[in-house]
Amino acid sequence: MDSKEPQSAKHRSDASRYPIEIIQSWGAASARHTSGCVVHSPRRPDHPTDKDPSSEFIFDAPLGPSVVRWDVVAQTRRLQFQAHNDLVTCMRLSPGGDYIATSCYSGEVKLWSAPQWECLAVAMAPMASQHHLAWSPDSSRFLIVGNGINSSIVMYSVSMETGKPQLSQLWQVVAPQDKTKGSEDKVQSSLAESETPPPKSSQSGLDYQYGNAFYMAEINPSGDVLAVMERQSAPTLVQLYSPEGKLLKTAELTVEGGSKKLGTLLISTYRDGIYALGVQGGRVLYLDAESLAVTSVLNAGFSSRTCVWDGSSLVLPADTGKLVWWGAGGEKLGEFKAGSADYIVRLDWSVSGHALWLCGFSVLSYLQVKKNDNGSVVSLTPSHMIKSHDIACCGVAFSPCGQYLASGDLAGGVWVTQQDDIMPKYKCSVSASVRCVVWQDSSTVLIGCLDGVMHRWRLGSTPAVCMAVKGSVICMAWDHRRKRLALGTSMGVLEVYELPEGGELFEMVAVVTAHPPKEGKQDQRFGQLGRQAEVWSLCWSPDDGRMATCSEDQTTKIWDTKTWKCLATLTGHTMAVTSVDWKEIKGGGNLLATCSDDRTVRLIDGSSYELLRVVDTKDIHGWHTLTYLAFDPSEDSPLLVCTTQNGHLVIWNCLTGERLAKGKIHCGSIEGLAWDHTHHCLATVGADCAVHMIRLNCS
Repeated sequence: MDSKEPQSAKHRSDASRYPIEIIQSWGAASARHTSGCVVHSPRRPDHPTDKDPSSEFIFDAPLGPSVVRWDVVAQTRRLQFQAHNDLVTCMRLSPGGDYIATSCYSGEVKLWSAPQWECLAVAMAPMASQHHLAWSPDSSRFLIVGNGINSSIVMYSVSMETGKPQLSQLWQVVAPQDKTKGSEDKVQSSLAESETPPPKSSQSGLDYQYGNAFYMAEINPSGDVLAVMERQSAPTLVQLYSPEGKLLKTAELTVEGGSKKLGTLLISTYRDGIYALGVQGGRVLYLDAESLAVTSVLNAGFSSRTCVWDGSSLVLPADTGKLVWWGAGGEKLGEFKAGSADYIVRLDWSVSGHALWLCGFSVLSYLQVKKNDNGSVVSLTPSHMIKSHDIACCGVAFSPCGQYLASGDLAGGVWVTQQDDIMPKYKCSVSASVRCVVWQDSSTVLIGCLDGVMHRWRLGSTPAVCMAVKGSVICMAWDHRRKRLALGTSMGVLEVYELPEGGELFEMVAVVTAHPPKEGKQDQRFGQLGRQAEVWSLCWSPDDGRMATCSEDQTTKIWDTKTWKCLATLTGHTMAVTSVDWKEIKGGGNLLATCSDDRTVRLIDGSSYELLRVVDTKDIHGWHTLTYLAFDPSEDSPLLVCTTQNGHLVIWNCLTGERLAKGKIHCGSIEGLAWDHTHHCLATVGADCAVHMIRLNCS
């Protein structure tokens, strides 16, 4: 906890009750169109927080499963706590400024006091994959939209019947999944809080066919709900529902000369009877909130995922890092540099018409808006900024003593942090994308890059090149005595080095073409870089006498670390084998584990190489592959952790095959996984530019 504000059990979630507990996170925000809110509300000048002039520089945002409060002037966080059991997907301040509603990927919904973050009420939505939340103008109701399996709109009421705010599910509209044209949506009404978990489905992952799904919805001042539904093989629908959830009107959303399947990207808040609806292809449709007619089309030329109104003008972020003001008739009024090239995923006013918040994948920025006497924008001035890793993270490792955590990114940046720090203690940059990092000692990081160069970075100094390989450095691992370093390359080669004690130069021990490039006709499931056989992962056996390498060629190979002869080739995966780990479990034997793009984990006897069991993640909704796995290093722990390309962390008991927990903790692919041997915690990095330190509370 790095907050300067007092912590109270009544308004902070007890993170230790979650199987996946977030100890600390680094990053700016995991923002989306409806996630993040100003602490200083521009709608209520008489609100207590508005009397503090500095509050306009305070912004609350989700960061993975947590909520962080940024003070951009002081460049610090005033608050951080875990709000949900997995990724916070929606966070929105009520129009009255008294409440914040949040929801997470798995369906948990919470109502909080604003700005104190006291948890007032909790519900469980009857669907998962929640991604949009909207309040009624009077703050008495809010809706949540989920676009996964059982895609629905769920309406909640906020009442004070018992003297304390209560959440009650009023109704649910489920998107039809049959392909019959004109099929009615199913409406379910309920006056009681729903505790129904999201339904299970036998279809998932690569096998799952996405059907009709609600994407966005907003509540009109009249109480009617305007909803947008994307259909699998038909034009986009826009629908109007009564306050009770009854379907009033439906219209197909089409644009002359455009695709019938528009692909909705954003919806604005209500303004003067109009909603702005952004679709793929760089178009924004102005939609009448009652008739559902398209009144005008704005050809922006770029696709945005967020917007705000500035009076009657619509403000959209462009792909070029600019903000563009558009008039009510679709005319461009002006465009201005926003001060960041990061893709902007959320806009919000801090001071209406005068100061803006911008949330990107790696940046939270505060912009001052200068206008002339006519109210036209003259310039934007970025005055404060919080930055995380510049682009997708890749590679993470704890120092030998567990004091530091190193993380890399594809822009060539490397951060070194400590648990209690909210900003990196050390930073450096190399000339190529970082793929992996390991520690040479407690003050030196080795950085493996996609250009084949390995850099040695002594903390506090400038990184220096210490070796280069043909192809890319994909993975690195020390033996248990930290005497020999093994490298796997994109050319399928295994290279092993020794570093003499006190020496600076690595001495080569062995070079083996561990996984030769595939010859002949290429299997379409094989290889992402031509016909190569990348060594995606490698590990030493518990006694360092053997090594396992796994590859794009769908095999895992076992090597004698004295002769470097292949002892065994393990098959069974039907796609690339992406990660391997080896462990001697006290009372459980010698175990080897591999994971693959085929979404299975194979547990193998580490002595006989006999397959013991197979577990999988095929029930996790949406397309994904498996990226990393690692055993808990504690000698008697049976925990095995695996990560996915859609941001999930999955934990099994490797002795029984029982799944103990899973949770989506990153917005994108998890591209690094490491255990701290000294403090019994682990770390992940993701394509969302976030780094999480985690404790597992499952047995």
